[in-house]
Amino acid sequence: MSEMAGDTGRPPNLIPVLSLGTVQKKAYTGTAAAIDNAVGGKGRTIVWVLCTTDAHVRKGSAPTAVATDTLIPAMTLIHIWVDGGIDKLSFIRDAVNGDAYVTEAP
Repeated sequence: MSEMAGDTGRPPNLIPVLSLGTVQKKAYTGTAAAIDNAVGGKGRTIVWVLCTTDAHVRKGSAPTAVATDTLIPAMTLIHIWVDGGIDKLSFIRDAVNGDAYVTEAP
């Protein structure tokens, strides 16, 4: 399976959204903070992630984000492949504290 979230035969930046699932909000600071629950669902799925300030993200079953992890620019919606029921996301600020919103695909 491709790592590209848009690999469905449609143009690469279009991801169909029929409805939105559970949203987890997590405040992050200079200390890494992970969402409280693994993302729902079974198998591989997509989550939508939005951070209110520049932040770094790491995924895994017990992740701890560090300042060298992938940067998410403030107020930029990104899509991340995750393993439902297993993966969590961890965030750490780049310079300013903020909130991360992780929305599951139902």
